[in-house]
Amino acid sequence: MPGSLREPHGGAADISGTRILVVEDDFLLAEVLEQSLCDMGAEAVGPATSLEEGLALIESESFDLALLDASLRGRSVHPLAEALRERDIPFVFLSGYRKLTELQTRFPDVPAFEKPTNFEALQTAIAALLVERSPNNADERADGRPDDGI
Repeated sequence: MPGSLREPHGGAADISGTRILVVEDDFLLAEVLEQSLCDMGAEAVGPATSLEEGLALIESESFDLALLDASLRGRSVHPLAEALRERDIPFVFLSGYRKLTELQTRFPDVPAFEKPTNFEALQTAIAALLVERSPNNADERADGRPDDGI
């Protein structure tokens, strides 16, 4: 389950306790992402450095959100994005290239960041995705009808 979304010192939303899958084929960037997530209070899962490793972790691990490098060894992460979407797991695209157009066309609602990434902005995006996914954020009652506040 995701951590609380309090506002800690520094102004960014608290994502403590959130498990985040890291899919990144560059070892040093994966290490930076893992350390940054740890600094934010989150727990990194992975990293996966290939499509195959990513799919295996999606099948075998429990996590709240995923960070996807847009290109893994020259291959699009589209299959991973589809697998996450099928499981209703939110994700964010990261790219060192300015060629996010194909993924953004196919997944227009998914946040995308260019590398190097502004980690405060990334933390805010992660928190926003977790709030959207939170059952406490639902505007509907258990019977599916809108909650009119009565």
